[in-house]
Amino acid sequence: MNKQIKSLVLTSLLLLSPSVFAGLADTVTDYAPSLVAAASVAVAGHYGYRYWRTPDTSIPTFDELHVTTLIPVEKQAGCAQKIYTVDQAGPILKNKKFDLLIDVDGQLYRVQNGIPDALKNYEQVSIYSGGFSNSCRPHASSVMRMIARGSMHGACITLNYAPDYSRARFNFCQEQDSVCLDLVYKALLEKNPDVRVLLRGGCKGAANTLHFLAYKAERGEDVSNIKAAVLESPPLSVERALSYYPFSHALARFAFPNYNPKSNTILDAKAMPNVPLFFGRIPTDTIANADDIGSMVHHVQQVGNESNVWLFTARESVWHGKISKLKNYQLALNAFYKQHGCAHNLTAEDEQRAFDLLHEAKVSAESA
Repeated sequence: MNKQIKSLVLTSLLLLSPSVFAGLADTVTDYAPSLVAAASVAVAGHYGYRYWRTPDTSIPTFDELHVTTLIPVEKQAGCAQKIYTVDQAGPILKNKKFDLLIDVDGQLYRVQNGIPDALKNYEQVSIYSGGFSNSCRPHASSVMRMIARGSMHGACITLNYAPDYSRARFNFCQEQDSVCLDLVYKALLEKNPDVRVLLRGGCKGAANTLHFLAYKAERGEDVSNIKAAVLESPPLSVERALSYYPFSHALARFAFPNYNPKSNTILDAKAMPNVPLFFGRIPTDTIANADDIGSMVHHVQQVGNESNVWLFTARESVWHGKISKLKNYQLALNAFYKQHGCAHNLTAEDEQRAFDLLHEAKVSAESA
């Protein structure tokens, strides 16, 4: 009986096989475009995901940091070189090579890529670290606006961290970023070993300036050239900066493969040099949380910087990154500059008010 059933099944298959295979062929032919598209999407998705998630852990070169130097100069009679406005110069500053004269609120600045030999003649030079810029806008434009507002003075170097130009290399104040700032700092000291350095940063640049100071202290490296640091709205971490977005942790980890969410924040720093620190915060800031900045201030005072910290809290509501527009902030900051022997623009009329504001910032830091 079993042999009869097997024979019947085999006979049926042989009789049906042409129509079955013909049907399969028709099905494959009908769905061929869809099958090819699905296979293409799968392959592209596989390699696209690998590309998207492959980190770039290389240390940026000096040229990749888009280092720009601004030096105040006197207008020369009969000078044929074109003088640009700040807005006109913006697009040109994205180039790799440039040497411009720019009028910044009546003061002429020579703006060049790199660190020119002329800096060896300056007693004070500022190094400004900007925040993350997905438009790759050179931070020299921001510095020139600070100069116009009277909150930045003299010669200044700016850098765009290479991660600004590469999503794959982006990280948040990990050692890679500290090495970038150290590269520029050491290049300046090679030109001018006795220079007084004022560090200043905004957003991610402020956070990295703070991490850089901890990086130097934890390694026991000399920071005697650094006379003060200004830290405007530093976020604690990427997750905290993106906390108002749903799934911020997953977003940060997927979009930035080189970012390590387990990396230390400044609250894990083991040491901090006794460099005067001036923090600025905005109570309504959703990117650099005001309470987080208070925690930073408290922590740096616990690990080595016991009496050299000021915390300015804005009374007005302004956007993240715009604290330097506030008049009271400018006054307090210039009082801080004057107190620590840095260039400033305080007038006799404003001096008392400015130092009152600086005293409030000192009390605020002590109670953080």
